[in-house]
Amino acid sequence: MYVSYRNCTPKVLCLTFGVQFNIVIGNPPYLEARSPSFTSELKESLQKELKIRCPDYYKLFPKGVDLLIYFYELSLRILAPHGMNTLITENAWLATDYGKLFQDFLLKNCNVSAIIDSDFKYFDTADINTVITFLKHKDIDTAKSKIKFFHTKTNLKEHTCNINLKESTPEIIIKSFDYDNTLLNTYKWSIILKSDSYLLNLMNKILRQTDPELSKKITIGQGLNLTKDKIISRYEPDTVPYYTSEDGPLYTWNNPKNFIKCSNISATRNQSVLIMSRGIGTHFCCINDCQGYTYSYVEVYGNLSGEEKLNLWLFCNSSLFWLLRELTGRTNLGGGMLKAEATDLKTLPIAFCFNKYEKILEIYELAKEESAVPRFEIALESNIHKRIDDMVLEKKIGNI
Repeated sequence: MYVSYRNCTPKVLCLTFGVQFNIVIGNPPYLEARSPSFTSELKESLQKELKIRCPDYYKLFPKGVDLLIYFYELSLRILAPHGMNTLITENAWLATDYGKLFQDFLLKNCNVSAIIDSDFKYFDTADINTVITFLKHKDIDTAKSKIKFFHTKTNLKEHTCNINLKESTPEIIIKSFDYDNTLLNTYKWSIILKSDSYLLNLMNKILRQTDPELSKKITIGQGLNLTKDKIISRYEPDTVPYYTSEDGPLYTWNNPKNFIKCSNISATRNQSVLIMSRGIGTHFCCINDCQGYTYSYVEVYGNLSGEEKLNLWLFCNSSLFWLLRELTGRTNLGGGMLKAEATDLKTLPIAFCFNKYEKILEIYELAKEESAVPRFEIALESNIHKRIDDMVLEKKIGNI
């Protein structure tokens, strides 16, 4: 039996179908969680149904998911034990936090036969990139199978993409992974689709070298994002330093230009150890010597020793880390600038033990007197950046 659905909500379908289907094909509505059309009432209704129906994994479908994720859950629920589920959706979920949770759900509960991503825009009425998924229920053969990722820049009408294809072609790039692959379980799948084999090998290698104890000590967050009327341009009693764009890209923050009242800060608010850019016009990682707060920057928190702090500072100012942020960043957040949010940083390895405290301190002392270089190509040629890369790349890359 075959079913195709369009222009209806999961609730309607849930009431309609009381049988299971061998094939489910769908093109769910492209309705983002932030859309006014996706009302709070509808979200709460769907969440309530999900909690009752799926008590073991409903938390993997948070309230902020786009509507298409509910269609995925429904389409799998009405799929027969050996049936095939094929949906075409926008590919944004591959790069989101809720998408990462959904990817974890798929790994635990499904046989993901293929993920087909395309740069070609198939719909005249929607300026989106699409992804086609082929899913089955998990069975005893899943452990033997692999998840395949296909990527093409052209129209699939011109180049047929057979999910049983084993080798890449000039038009279609194929990557295959075992279900327990570390990369597959750690990174958002958009990164896997974007990266070539060299980068994937590199990311796999640095994951194996992370310091687990240091990783446990740090958390990631974002700045206060206060309105401009809360910012004070001079020190006053009961104020603290406040990092804004006026401070510029720095290696260390020790001379604040702006301040905010302490009353603007929650008693439970963490104070950052490291500060990084969010909109990546300039890459930099800055040690918070001012013990202040930031406007809307990515922040790293933790009770760290001086050496641990410098280890993080070194890696987060390296070309390798810049590359990882470029891969995980997104341009669909407004303004066209590549943005690497705090939430994106949470999936990246940044905690390493270099065991070269004196040498890192020497680089840091030199960097304290300088600002980070805005232009990428010039930054790569700076003496400080070369010394950072020499130390990081010697430790992390070696020969791949």
